[in-house]
Amino acid sequence: MNQETANYIMQRMSKYLDNSQMIKLKDTLDESLRQSEDGILEKSSQELLDMFIATKRLEGRSEKTLFLYRFNIEKMLEKSDKNVCVMNTDDIRAYLSSYQEQHGVSKATVDNVRRICPAFSNGLRMRTISLRVRCTGSIRL
Repeated sequence: MNQETANYIMQRMSKYLDNSQMIKLKDTLDESLRQSEDGILEKSSQELLDMFIATKRLEGRSEKTLFLYRFNIEKMLEKSDKNVCVMNTDDIRAYLSSYQEQHGVSKATVDNVRRICPAFSNGLRMRTISLRVRCTGSIRL
């Protein structure tokens, strides 16, 4: 997507959205453009997982925690045919539901797995933010 496409979408949606919704739409389109420019959307799910694990290792997470992150996220990615960049909440819910049914685990176990998914998602978001501010001298991973 390019800026012209984003402007066209904004123009077409203006008659259906109020001002606050238009601002949110603009922010979302701008973020999508930046992600596209940074190459995040073109990376495979495995590449993004490797980047996430490397970041968590630098943050000082234990190898056991890193193993659990990788194991659970890989299982989720195997169940979904989508790239992680286009996965949504419904995909994660479906995975967690099937995980609980297939493995017969308690709600507490599913809740532990559920906590890993947002950590991965937030990690990708932070990676995107870091890429955006790289010219300011930020070294955040």
